[in-house]
Amino acid sequence: MEEIFSLVQEELVKIGKAELLPAGAVLTGGGAKLPYVVNLAKNVLRLPVRIGEPLRMPGVFDRVDDPSYVTALGLIHWGLTHERSADTGALGRAKDHVQTMTKPFTGIKDKLSMLFEKFFP
Repeated sequence: MEEIFSLVQEELVKIGKAELLPAGAVLTGGGAKLPYVVNLAKNVLRLPVRIGEPLRMPGVFDRVDDPSYVTALGLIHWGLTHERSADTGALGRAKDHVQTMTKPFTGIKDKLSMLFEKFFP
């Protein structure tokens, strides 16, 4: 982990932001649960550091109250809040591309459902 934080510090120096992030750094993922990782990050980055917490999403939070899920939940939240604008711009083009690429597989879900229903009534 020290090497990773050192690489981050090098990048912050390159862009002229070393020690200039008032909000500090937020650690997410499973690595954020490692013992002493916050202190290590504070020492290497010379910034305030905290562990990210998942957004409180109804029906989800009680199951995934763990830093390992912060990034995934954040992306889901972003996708849901930006869904209305998905028909325009780069996001809309990406959505169209995904739909085009997955079109050949649309019937597979139904076929698999029928297969499972036969074996597990």
